[in-house]
Amino acid sequence: MKLDRIITLTAAAALLSAGFAGTATAEPDVEIETSWSKQWQSTIDRDYLVAHGNKWQSQNFSLPGGSNQGRAVFKCTGGGDAKVSIKNLNTGQVHSKTHNCNGDRHHVDPVAYRSGEALRIFIDRSSKTTTIEAWAGR
Repeated sequence: MKLDRIITLTAAAALLSAGFAGTATAEPDVEIETSWSKQWQSTIDRDYLVAHGNKWQSQNFSLPGGSNQGRAVFKCTGGGDAKVSIKNLNTGQVHSKTHNCNGDRHHVDPVAYRSGEALRIFIDRSSKTTTIEAWAGR
């Protein structure tokens, strides 16, 4: 009698799981949100940029432990375009963004980062006062 119940329950479980397997849907893509923290900010004056061929570059900098991405954010006003880049000097990976100096903050795509690597931010073109921010992502 006990064996009959076990067989019946096992068969029922198999039928139920088979029925549900046909109607199961794939799990949705899970998007992991990166946590960003500002590391430093610098404002480069228009007069400096004009005197230096509309170019500027930061010193090499590293990000805090646990960071796996670095990115640059920039803002300028007064029209015209600015081009800002961030480069991982160890891997050579570079991402750039060109955008109008309309007063909005513009985010350069992040570069991959590992502990101890050196990053540098460049203003490749701007004749307007430009604010640069360096951000670390985890």
